[in-house]
Amino acid sequence: MSSRRYTSIEFLKGLGIIYLIGLHEWVWMWLDLTRFEMRWPEMAGPFPCFGYFSLHVFGFEVPLLAGVTFYIATVRKNSGFGFVAKRALGLLSLGFLINYMCWGIYGIDEWDVLQFIALAMMMTFPLIRWLPRAVGVGMAFGMGCAALALSDRFPWQELSDQYWYAIVIGSQTGEHFWPLCPWLFVFTAGLLIGYVLETGNGRLFGALLPAGLALVAVSLATGDYHPVVTTALWGGDMFKASPFYILGITGTSMVWIWGLETLFRRSEQWRRLCERSFMVKMGRAILWLFLLNTIAGYHATHYVLFHFRMTFPQALAAYLGLVAGTLIIGYLIAYIIDRRRKVDYA
Repeated sequence: MSSRRYTSIEFLKGLGIIYLIGLHEWVWMWLDLTRFEMRWPEMAGPFPCFGYFSLHVFGFEVPLLAGVTFYIATVRKNSGFGFVAKRALGLLSLGFLINYMCWGIYGIDEWDVLQFIALAMMMTFPLIRWLPRAVGVGMAFGMGCAALALSDRFPWQELSDQYWYAIVIGSQTGEHFWPLCPWLFVFTAGLLIGYVLETGNGRLFGALLPAGLALVAVSLATGDYHPVVTTALWGGDMFKASPFYILGITGTSMVWIWGLETLFRRSEQWRRLCERSFMVKMGRAILWLFLLNTIAGYHATHYVLFHFRMTFPQALAAYLGLVAGTLIIGYLIAYIIDRRRKVDYA
């Protein structure tokens, strides 16, 4: 078992949060423009481009990367229940706090990504901590496969008015994001990848590439490959996506993790260079960036659009400024985190 940080995972987390910041700001601009009847036709063109852009930056793969880091932290620290309770309840509380600070008391119960990750942690922790690791990871991944089977389905609709239904199955209106079905599959795939990385087994690690390519091929063959499907960028089409869309997300992540890890294992120079990069710093500050973006970014976007009557070029400049400002503040936060943790880049 390795004791080092996986630069590949930190790098991909950084790319993911940058993508989410850009996507969130664009969606909020779209919603506010609709609300204030200021929508520009030009906005319809660039929006689908985020789907293609996400081929390289994994906004929707963040739960998979969370699964990887959760597995690694659990097994390395031999963590007890207090560890997962503190981490999961912290994320759960932050998720609902974000809801309240953005949408007030009427939107506080929305089920978003932090709440989903917290619940996934609590569900899988007993398996990966108290069972033999291969058995526990296998059982957790089996749970994920069961969730995948209900990927874009809404069974037992007579219960759809229950809150737990939105958490487990999802909402047909897309008001509740990240239901367990299908996203538990993505999180548990992250647990499986974390297991492969931590065992140090070369054959298992090498299998990530053909397995990932096979999943991508299946997704492409069905026409549901992410990010080609630009209709699945927001709302019900994304959060209750087809199982083949989810397989495409997972397969793409596996290929990129294999590729980056292979590069860094063969070239220490490339690893050190990447370790000092802007992307890795963003990855280490991912939670702070998410909080900054979803709370301050949301209100700043709303304020700018409401108080200034702008042309489309001016609004685009404001959009880029908001994204850049978030990233600059995030970089400073990451720098402080590194200094406090005394991160060794050697």
